[in-house]
Amino acid sequence: MKAKTVPGRPSASAFTLIELLVVVAVIGLLIGILLPALGQARKAAQRVGGASIQRQLYIGMATHASTNNSEIPGKNTTSRALTPERIADGLNQSDLPLTEWDWITPSIDDLPESWAERAFHIKNEFADPAMAETTTPEMVYGSPGYVEDLRALVAKNGGMPAPSYQMPAVWQVLVDRDVEHFGIRQFPRRIDRIAGASRKVAIADGTPHKACLPEEVGDVSIDLTVRTSPSIPLNNGFIQLPPVHVESEAYSPDSPFVHRMSYRHPGQTMNAMFWDGHSAQLTVTESLDPALWYPRGTEYLGGARPEVSDLYDIQPGDFLN
Repeated sequence: MKAKTVPGRPSASAFTLIELLVVVAVIGLLIGILLPALGQARKAAQRVGGASIQRQLYIGMATHASTNNSEIPGKNTTSRALTPERIADGLNQSDLPLTEWDWITPSIDDLPESWAERAFHIKNEFADPAMAETTTPEMVYGSPGYVEDLRALVAKNGGMPAPSYQMPAVWQVLVDRDVEHFGIRQFPRRIDRIAGASRKVAIADGTPHKACLPEEVGDVSIDLTVRTSPSIPLNNGFIQLPPVHVESEAYSPDSPFVHRMSYRHPGQTMNAMFWDGHSAQLTVTESLDPALWYPRGTEYLGGARPEVSDLYDIQPGDFLN
């Protein structure tokens, strides 16, 4: 038997206006609580994803070194094939590096043959999930015959991620002892000869940009320009001066964008992969330890960021561990 309803009285199953407002308020409160948590979870997942990509690159480097006298790929070994003749005739060979400093190409299998497609592939497939900066077609310029294909790819795909990862330059370049900032003893540039590998950074988050040099472009412009030339097919920004250098195009404290581009993970931290194969997160302060970026036995000559000596009690003439 169907229950009777009293005229003028609301049904027992209906919401009153007050109840509806309470439900809306509770939903709003839950959204306010959950959204920050979801954002933090997303950022944490991006950090883990970025560290995983660094590990892939490290494993690729170690694999390459295992069959090449333990040599660190890049200018040390692979660029020996990058002669002017091969640049002119062989840019479509996937075994050639993109630049003299390219340690990434020899660390990755199954790359496209075309250098432009290879460059685009590396930037996309090995981009940090937290990398939000984009290279536009207008940022790609250089010598005719080298730049058009890459510019077309960037335009077709609506942009190209900016570089995500850097290798400290010292592992690729020998610096004379009398340079302004550091004197580097002769280093054989072999993975098996890196003393204290658990304290030496192999790969780190970092995005070179000219806004790190405000005297050149001012404080409001992020310049992620990709340059091409006959002698250096693509400036990918694969190596970088470390954070201890105020002139670094990835880590300079003068840049208003350095935290969102290089220290881009929660707490203004970066992912770093060490030469012994472990990864860690470094704060800005932790990243200013010169011992992380240079071979053991490097003599500190001063001239770096002024806070380095205060933070780590390192004075000119000291040798790094």
